[in-house]
Order: sequence, then structure tokens, then C-alpha cells
Amino acid sequence: MGICYAGRYEISGYGYNATTQVYTLKSGIASSASAANGARPVQPGDLKLQDLNEDGVIDNKDMTDLGNAPAKFYGGFNQTFRYKNWDMSLMFNSLSEIKCIMLTN
Repeated sequence: MGICYAGRYEISGYGYNATTQVYTLKSGIASSASAANGARPVQPGDLKLQDLNEDGVIDNKDMTDLGNAPAKFYGGFNQTFRYKNWDMSLMFNSLSEIKCIMLTN
């Protein structure tokens, strides 16, 4: 069980008060602050979660079966280059067709 990812909060979903320099989430956009940010209010660029039951609050009632967590394909490779008194190492990792990401504290 988990909460579905819905992208990131965009600047267009906020009103900005220039005197207080505070972004305020526009009405009608569910806040994922309690589920993803702890006590901190959401800001542009923060993780946005889906409000599946459409009550305007993202909480445990929005959890759904996410299926299998392991990716269908995962892999990687590394390469080391050496020349005289110089060396460089590169490492690449990849995942494919992953359905959920486990977020833990």
C-alpha cells in the first residue's frame, strides 16, 4: 500500500504575497504537506501526491495498492581510466518501469 506520485508543485498553483514573501497554495489544490513534508507547508518544486478520494487532504485514506515495488530491469556498470598520475572512475546505475518509491523517515 502507498500513495501515488502526481509530479511536483508548480509555481502556477500558488499565489505570492510580495510584502510577506510567502507562497500560498491556491484553493482547490490538495496539499501533501502532512504526508510528505512533516510540519513544513508545501512550496513550489515539492513532491506532489495524488488525492485519490478527492477530499482535499492527502492522508492515509488516499493509500492504494501500488503493485510490485521491484523494477523490471535494473543494472549498471563502472569504468576506471588511469593515465600516469591521474585516474577517473565512472559509475552508472539505472532502473526501468518502477511503480513505486519507498519513502522512509
